[in-house]
Amino acid sequence: MDLNAIRMFICAVQMGSLSKAAEKLQLPLSTLSRNISELEKNLRIQLLERAKTGVTPTVAGQKFYEQTYLNMEAILEAERNLHHDEQQLSGLLRITTPPSYFPAWKIIRDFQQRYPNVQIQCTASERITDFFADGVDVAFRFYRESGDRVIAKKLTEVGQILVATPAFLAKFGTPNSLEELQHFPLAGYGENGRLRLEKMFLQQNIELPTYFVSNDFQAILEYALHDCAIGFLPPYCVEQYLTLGQLVEILPNEPKYQHQMYLVYPSHKHPSTVLKAFVEFVLQA
Repeated sequence: MDLNAIRMFICAVQMGSLSKAAEKLQLPLSTLSRNISELEKNLRIQLLERAKTGVTPTVAGQKFYEQTYLNMEAILEAERNLHHDEQQLSGLLRITTPPSYFPAWKIIRDFQQRYPNVQIQCTASERITDFFADGVDVAFRFYRESGDRVIAKKLTEVGQILVATPAFLAKFGTPNSLEELQHFPLAGYGENGRLRLEKMFLQQNIELPTYFVSNDFQAILEYALHDCAIGFLPPYCVEQYLTLGQLVEILPNEPKYQHQMYLVYPSHKHPSTVLKAFVEFVLQA
């Protein structure tokens, strides 16, 4: 079986287009198209549905992609490792993190500084990851993705605190209980206009009004810093502003619900050298 043809097929699935795959691989479109057609002929099965808008894998093509993708990565890594020692670790690592999860950015930055020949592609997303279909190698997630096809390593716990500016509190006053928050504008995390209530509120049957809802902590922080609302944010987003006195923590003695952060990646007997190095680096950070 032609490994180059398989590599072209994998790239076509990831790019969703033969022309984009040819451009990425720096090949003539005719060469790429001919090789994939020959691959289908040799396998005696259609791998791609071709349309004017692009290509998508058939059911058999998706199965073939999932079975060959990581094996191809391992082959390419083995080839690279013939010419590079550990200090010259190289390759592509595709990462996804929750929006505005600053601790992951520092880890990724430190990893790349240690291994400067590694290329990083980082996407901000919270949705459940299909590692094969999305072309993702590893994910930081606030929940544990389950199944035999993934490994989830617990990294840390992250809570959220209530903060506001001194100017906001001077204008609106300071809430003395969780119940009183119902009378204040609150900026919190959520999606589709619905505030994602924390257990600290749910346990007391407190229903908060949705003043500002976003799935980006940075946007919530901006609202809090501009005296618009009380922000419900992770400590890593607000530490420097608390130290400088730009924000004040509200109801600090209330119990905090902790989110668990996991590092999630596909279970595979031959993970790439770059992925193995990154997982080890994160677990030791």
